[in-house]
Amino acid sequence: MRVLIVDDEYMIRKGMQKMIDGRCEGFLTAGSAKDGEEAIRAAESCRPDILISDIRMPGMDGLELAGWMEKQMPEVVVILLTGYDDFIYVQSALKQGVFDYILKPVDEQELQTILKRAGEESDKRKKRKYRDLLLKAHIEGKISLIYAMVTSSEFLTDIMTCDETVADRLTDRLGEYTQGLDMEDYLYAQLVQGVYNTIIEMIPNADQYSGQADFGRCRTARQVNLMLKQRIHGLIDCLKQRQDGRDQADRMKEYIYKHYGEDITLQSLGERFGLTAGYVSDVFKRSGEKCFHDFLTEVRIGKAIELLEDPSLKIPVIAGAIGYRDPNYFYKVFKRVTGMTPKQFRDCL
Repeated sequence: MRVLIVDDEYMIRKGMQKMIDGRCEGFLTAGSAKDGEEAIRAAESCRPDILISDIRMPGMDGLELAGWMEKQMPEVVVILLTGYDDFIYVQSALKQGVFDYILKPVDEQELQTILKRAGEESDKRKKRKYRDLLLKAHIEGKISLIYAMVTSSEFLTDIMTCDETVADRLTDRLGEYTQGLDMEDYLYAQLVQGVYNTIIEMIPNADQYSGQADFGRCRTARQVNLMLKQRIHGLIDCLKQRQDGRDQADRMKEYIYKHYGEDITLQSLGERFGLTAGYVSDVFKRSGEKCFHDFLTEVRIGKAIELLEDPSLKIPVIAGAIGYRDPNYFYKVFKRVTGMTPKQFRDCL
């Protein structure tokens, strides 16, 4: 077993190395470092099985180093060196992935005992990592079947048509494909995370109303399935609301096409459909196109362009016919939209 020693005191590093290389059978010092930053570089170079680090060091201390190791090299077993004054920090560290601790001054017999246990833990982690790699290779074939399901046009149609059975069918199929596999919960969470992300990527603008889902926070496969169902049901609910909004927007747009010459406002349109002005505004926004005011302006100016083709119609009359009671305001809006005044536009016809 390869051991990396980290301590800001040179004599402690040398003393630990002497005890390990000379009296701990099966263990040897792979390297040493005086602080956390140097330890990271050494770990990336010598790939230790066990790391023994002082808890208090300048720069990156032992707790920060342990946190880095847990994220970047989780197979390495971390042991902390500490004094009695640091015990409260050690208790916190043990909850964050640190394997064990050794009190200073280091007792040689205690060091041998802890190293033996750390060696056994290292073997377990290596076997787990190897098993995970084999498992990953083994389930890739079944994963392709799952992805084939969620990327099929049938599955996408079921979601877009708000089929309430989609979530249950998906979790049932996941259960079928993973049945009999010795898959740990965190691996299952990773699988479901990938499946969910794929679903979101297939649905236009789904990220706007589905939000982020971190399945890695789930502790059990049951919790993963529950979160997946909740997310899929939430997505379908949002799609329903979006569809309802589009239906309402279509009816309101049809009304505007027929009554563009009247005094139409958010409030008057809301009263027509039994809605508040704010809700009407939201309906247009959710429709994914223009807001209410831009749509009304587009319809009116479009009709104005048609009427300008008739030279017998005076421009103020056209303004009133399309809903603008103030001709000067009509001129400003027309020029803003077309880049020309109504007269200039008519002259170009």
